[in-house]
Amino acid sequence: MTFSISTLALLATVAGALGCAGVIVAIRGLRPAPVPPGPTRPSAVRATLGWLFGIGVSARERAVRQLHLTLSGITAAAVWLITSIPATGIIAGAAVLGLPKVITVGGAGKARIARLDALASWTRSLATRISAGSGLEQALIESSQDAADSIAVEVRALSARMQAGQPAQVALRQFADELGDGVADFLAIALMRSAVTRGSGLRASLERLAGSVDKLVSDQRAVEADRARPRVTARLVTLITVGAFAVLQANTQFMAPYHTFVGQLVLMGIAAAFGGCLLWMAALTRGRPEPRMLGESAAVAPSLQNFGRVT
Repeated sequence: MTFSISTLALLATVAGALGCAGVIVAIRGLRPAPVPPGPTRPSAVRATLGWLFGIGVSARERAVRQLHLTLSGITAAAVWLITSIPATGIIAGAAVLGLPKVITVGGAGKARIARLDALASWTRSLATRISAGSGLEQALIESSQDAADSIAVEVRALSARMQAGQPAQVALRQFADELGDGVADFLAIALMRSAVTRGSGLRASLERLAGSVDKLVSDQRAVEADRARPRVTARLVTLITVGAFAVLQANTQFMAPYHTFVGQLVLMGIAAAFGGCLLWMAALTRGRPEPRMLGESAAVAPSLQNFGRVT
């Protein structure tokens, strides 16, 4: 395969940019990163690099990401060879990396709804065990049998810590940190207060808490239903655009301008603008997490102010 001077110039530009990024990443990797005292939200650049290189994830998730990167590279090389246009290969590789996360952005909202629903059921199971005569600590230990899959790991860890003799206040705080949700924080605070005061009315308070979480789940489902409409539209537009561009590859006359250096820059600019719109749409429909009530980023969540109190 022979390359024109414009194509070689584009390749040199891309290679230079990748080389500079590699040097920056290597230098950053040699410096020990300080561990923050509490949960902090990483910057966009750090989050992207963490996703690409599997920083701070399990071995299984790192292997999945490496496979994802491999598929992206194979796709980029294949499209480049088929079209003889380097820009299309770069765009195809970037699409394999980015499109799945953009078009499946609603998965986080559904996962949170499932987690809140599981917390409501778990709270009711605690109330039932306490009404049957179990103490708070014993109810927490036995509640691992009632936890739904979405919170099973965290509840089992809580039960194990309680069985090991850890104080309820410490175990519940770690439980809330593991779930990382404002609702879990509020529930943990209510149970921590009860472990200290040993007041009556815990069962009724837990049932009120479960009812409040149910109302929050219902509201979240309605919000996610509204957010799903623009996501479906964005997916359809993306599929139509990708399909139309793939069909146009067979029209050599239409694609002829994109074999030039300027044409490839224009093509990459169009792809970047389209990708930017998708990212903007994803950001608008993602929503914001509930403010935490425990930890370094503690703040009172407005949606939790009407929850009942443990007496």
